[in-house]
Amino acid sequence: MRVAFVRAEKLQAVKILPEREIPVAEKHAAAPTELGDVFVWWNPKGGWPLPHFHLVDKIYPATDAQWNSFSAGVLAKVGANLQNAKGKVSFDQLVQITEQF
Repeated sequence: MRVAFVRAEKLQAVKILPEREIPVAEKHAAAPTELGDVFVWWNPKGGWPLPHFHLVDKIYPATDAQWNSFSAGVLAKVGANLQNAKGKVSFDQLVQITEQF
């Protein structure tokens, strides 16, 4: 589902720089900033505070509208899968459900 969505929306992967290449002034940015065609976000605790998708070893940023569209589809599909669960979800069923996304 993620792969199809990223392709359909023609999302572009951001370049990921090793920490040593991130300009010192940018390391303390409160929000991602642009450095040419590179988004800069450095946070020692990890995480990127914008909607995005991870595919293989790349990160694809999304707009709020794109994220809302994707998450609505996820909720509908998860809801349908859970309705068919008959009172409980086994570990294997849960893995199967989550692997779809």
